[in-house]
Amino acid sequence: MESILQAAGELVGGELSGPVDLGGSSRSTVLRCRTAGGGSVIVKAFGNEPESLRCFTAEAAGLSLGISAPEVLGVDPKVPLLVMADLGNAPTLADVLLGNDPALAENGLLAWARALGALAAGSVHRRPDLARLWSRYDKGMPSWEDEPWTARNAAALPALLDGAGVRPPAGLDEELSRIGTAGGDVHPAFTPGDT
Repeated sequence: MESILQAAGELVGGELSGPVDLGGSSRSTVLRCRTAGGGSVIVKAFGNEPESLRCFTAEAAGLSLGISAPEVLGVDPKVPLLVMADLGNAPTLADVLLGNDPALAENGLLAWARALGALAAGSVHRRPDLARLWSRYDKGMPSWEDEPWTARNAAALPALLDGAGVRPPAGLDEELSRIGTAGGDVHPAFTPGDT
């Protein structure tokens, strides 16, 4: 943890302290840290496994476009990690959807949809910029766009269903063959990786 704080502090030009673990995932560690000036930042450090490195490259490149929040305050491709503006403690979309307040869930879902729409509209002509940023932060992993994971997973689904004792409905193979083809190169979309 000390090496993460030191690398992140160098990016923002000051010592970071009081790290609070925000959960992260198997691919990353996410910390809220105090700055010397009394504010806070979010530090996201990635592991060295292939999927972690791909996630780092995608997140560093995507957020560095500056189309959507949070603001990137620094990127260290060697560690690899990002330092971002702290957007506060608002509940996640999952929190409000699983909560007891239907109005809050509806508002959260609509805000999420508006944010995705703004991201799509703001990214229409930014593919060359994203490619340049991907190259800057590249850790040697192909982008999800360049790897046929969607087709591979769709092709494997019928066997998984069969193994679970679930009979696939008629026509599923044909429908699965079309997954990932909507829009193609004509209408590409930038989305968060978990969308």
